[in-house]
Amino acid sequence: MLSRMFAVVQKKKVSCEIYFNHFKENKVEIANAITKLFPFLESLRDNSFITEKMYANSQEACVNLIPVQKVVYQVLCHLEKVFDCSVLSVLFSKSNLKEYPDLIEIHKSFKKVLLFSQKRAGKETPKMPSFLPSCKQGAKLFRSKNRVEPSFVHLEDKQMARTACNQVPEIIVISSEDSDSCDDEELLEASSTASEPGPGEKGKDHSCGAPGLQAS
Repeated sequence: MLSRMFAVVQKKKVSCEIYFNHFKENKVEIANAITKLFPFLESLRDNSFITEKMYANSQEACVNLIPVQKVVYQVLCHLEKVFDCSVLSVLFSKSNLKEYPDLIEIHKSFKKVLLFSQKRAGKETPKMPSFLPSCKQGAKLFRSKNRVEPSFVHLEDKQMARTACNQVPEIIVISSEDSDSCDDEELLEASSTASEPGPGEKGKDHSCGAPGLQAS
């Protein structure tokens, strides 16, 4: 219930902000549409949107031959400072729309600007399909995939490296058959010695390289 009430209040707040901006941008058009002070000025005074002093000053300005549009514009500037959406219902009342026909199109523009803003907001925030993973889920899957695959390749490379290391002495034996300086028994002994890890080297990986080319 509270969440619904909050949503309604929030919606009204957004709508009022849209109306305020449109009112601010169209003060000149509204002032030009109002060709005489009555009933515009009286309706604002009766609904307490302007004080008696402002009402009297506006009437006096017109007596002093200040154009009506300028007087109305000054009143609209005051309404902008104390803006409330309820002022629009007074501004576009039936009596004002009848007395000032040019206000009709401006009144329609206020309706259009709200609908346009709602449509634009709906396009900017589209709903994502529910079957797609969220951003967090996608990041977890990506990290999990990248974490598993490299370790598998790394283990496979290690196994291949160990196999290649174990095959090095065997290759030496085959390639040394044409040498007269090496005895068969010495080669077998060298082969068995090279395949067994020395003291303190158990559990460590052996680097692959040709005999006699050890890393410094």
